[in-house]
Amino acid sequence: MQRSAPFARAMAMAAAIAGIMSSAASASVQQAQIAELGPYVSRGKGQGHSNRRAPGAHKAAHRAAMKLRRVKKHKARRK
Repeated sequence: MQRSAPFARAMAMAAAIAGIMSSAASASVQQAQIAELGPYVSRGKGQGHSNRRAPGAHKAAHRAAMKLRRVKKHKARRK
């Protein structure tokens, strides 16, 4: 089983920036090298799904699916 490394991407980006800051001579060179790294893109809040979904969105879909199952079961019993 692989161990999780929280904030691994953020720490790698910070290490890259720290390396640039220590090695580059002038501020303009530092800025150019940091710009070459590209923007940091977060992968969300964990738990295997994106953070663009509303907090209760999945629960609402789950409730609807459970209700549909109950309705189908009830209709099947009435026959």
